Amino acid sequence: MSTSSMLARIDNWVAGAELRYLDAAFARFIVSLEPEASATVALCAALLSQLESRGHTCIDLDLPLHSLFESGQSLAAYLHTLDPAELCHELAAAQSLWLPEHQADAGQPWILHGHRLYLRRYYHYQSQLVRSIVARLVDVDVDEARLAQALARMFPAHDEGLDEQKLACAIAMLGRLSLITGGPGTGKTYTVARLLAILHLLHGGERPLRIALAAPTGKAAARLKQSISKAMGGLHAAGVELEADIPAMTLHRLLGTRLHTRRFVHDAAHPLPLDVLIVDEASMVHLEMMMHVLAALPVQARIVLLGDKDQLASVEAGSVLSDLCMEAQTHGYRPEKVAQLERLGFKIPKCMRDEQASPLLQHRAMLSRSQRFQGDLATWTQALQQGHDEQALQLFAGASTVLRAYEPCSPALLVQLAVEGYRPYLERLRDGPAVDESVQDWMLDVLRLFDRLRLLSALRGGEWGVAAINRGIEAALAQAGWIAPQNPWYIGRPLMITQNQAEIDLYNGDIGMVMSAPGESARVYFAQGEHLHSVAIARLAETETAYAMTVHKSQGSEFAHVVLILPDSPALTRELIYTGVTRAQTQVSLLSVRPGLLREGLARRSRRHSGLAPALQEAMQEESPC
Repeated sequence: MSTSSMLARIDNWVAGAELRYLDAAFARFIVSLEPEASATVALCAALLSQLESRGHTCIDLDLPLHSLFESGQSLAAYLHTLDPAELCHELAAAQSLWLPEHQADAGQPWILHGHRLYLRRYYHYQSQLVRSIVARLVDVDVDEARLAQALARMFPAHDEGLDEQKLACAIAMLGRLSLITGGPGTGKTYTVARLLAILHLLHGGERPLRIALAAPTGKAAARLKQSISKAMGGLHAAGVELEADIPAMTLHRLLGTRLHTRRFVHDAAHPLPLDVLIVDEASMVHLEMMMHVLAALPVQARIVLLGDKDQLASVEAGSVLSDLCMEAQTHGYRPEKVAQLERLGFKIPKCMRDEQASPLLQHRAMLSRSQRFQGDLATWTQALQQGHDEQALQLFAGASTVLRAYEPCSPALLVQLAVEGYRPYLERLRDGPAVDESVQDWMLDVLRLFDRLRLLSALRGGEWGVAAINRGIEAALAQAGWIAPQNPWYIGRPLMITQNQAEIDLYNGDIGMVMSAPGESARVYFAQGEHLHSVAIARLAETETAYAMTVHKSQGSEFAHVVLILPDSPALTRELIYTGVTRAQTQVSLLSVRPGLLREGLARRSRRHSGLAPALQEAMQEESPC
């Protein structure tokens, strides 16, 4: 096929909504740099642009490309006919590509490294991040006797075998970089609170430790601050008082944003004035941001990454935590690490030892015991984490009152569940405060009752997207007489902030409700821990109705009952189902638009094409760090 014919075919795929106009434009840009470029070069340029928009940082030409596109589409069918080896061979001859193994860098816009094809900037981000990680894979000199005493003080002995949280603190104290991963309710912030106490106990410097808490979103940062503050309350029994008010902020605020640029105030030349940085919800941190964070952090400082490796990755390109936590369940501690941990009082079982384990594994800890989930919900979560899909499917197919599946589901059933589930908060809102109850307590109770249920969907648009679902619920509640939505700011409307407004202490993802105190005009009220925060309607910028929300937006939140809608879409993946179900505390209802979607979704992984893990492995072998 000629290059012009391929460009015409790309235009057809754009017209059919299988590619974007931007993808076709990038293909033409590459062809303009190299008039003799083959049809393969034009095709791969369009594919690379398209996959970057879906969160992939490269194209792995060893993997089947057709599987990344919806079955039955013309593009998927065409890709199925291509030979990956021939693609690599033709691309290697392109003058617009840089081949790092064979050529000097001439500033080409895209790169072929082995069998992975990158946009230039993502190859740069990956290379920078790998160098930063490898530089931190070294042990920190600590007084082991004092550390053992501090660990024993923070974690009294128990008879339940290896204390995972205590081990995670030890791993974090022994290195400059540590990864603490675990599912919901496994005590990640509890562990970090004790880590902060141990750092405080062992610090012998003349000045206080400079510590910061950060997260990818304002909502996550505020939640981290609240969780850490609550967990620190339990340190009084151990005789530890942390006087410093440790700041929690978004990663953008931590680094200092510069308007109209991708650069930050803090970088390698202007490092962060920190000794310890703790990043929560690390699964949501994309490749570019993680690169900037590590570049700006002094190499002698500690960084602790917290997150659930099984959750959805960031919306933007990259799956950094997932890449760094491959095989985390195996632990794989080397003999020298085992000896060090045993000197600290641990008994490391044989299943957690591996003489050939990579240096990165020596800096990872896995928390597996959930304190949040009980019964069928705990069994389901463990089954999915361990790859026992049939067991997970049987739990939803059984007679459980905790895990229920409805297939096929109709929009009418969805609306019925919503009306029934949201009735308690609407009744409480209608009744007003009791005689001996303060207005603040009444409003907080209304917000707590609303959070007992949440409808989650994989999609924003379409019949089963959150926009349509919110409209349907709103109409049904109006018909039942619970709300009067003639005014968009009607009493009882739940809404989500979709744009950070730090000046009024509200962030993307925060959920509040329109209410009015007796005798006062309507305002929007938000629960912040045990306190109430109210904002005048006129001060709010971007918001949307929030009876239903996307699974992505729900990350880090908890609801008593989750209604998870399973659409017939490639967006339905194992990670999305896991993230949605684990938002529930006590009950889950799965609404499938057709039978079999749960099984299909669990079989579909949202693993992104990424070269981070192999690049890191290669760099560790070259550097051979201790």
